[in-house]
Amino acid sequence: MDHRNDWLSFEAFEELDTMVEVLQEVVQKDASEKLALDQETRWRLEDAVERTRAREEAQGRPFSRRDVNARLRAGEHHTLMHQQW
Repeated sequence: MDHRNDWLSFEAFEELDTMVEVLQEVVQKDASEKLALDQETRWRLEDAVERTRAREEAQGRPFSRRDVNARLRAGEHHTLMHQQW
């Protein structure tokens, strides 16, 4: 829950800026040099994309409280709590 609003954080906007900056460099170069990034630029881009994906995963998935409550009333949680992994 602590990271629920991380996608609105200053760091998220900095990483978005990094991705835009690198992609602008790629677009402005010749077509033959589009994928020829130096190691530092490639690392910055990969790192920014990785952190952005982690933020997206931290947001979780939406669910219907109505469905969850109906399943709890039906007692499905009793079956789940006795499952062995």
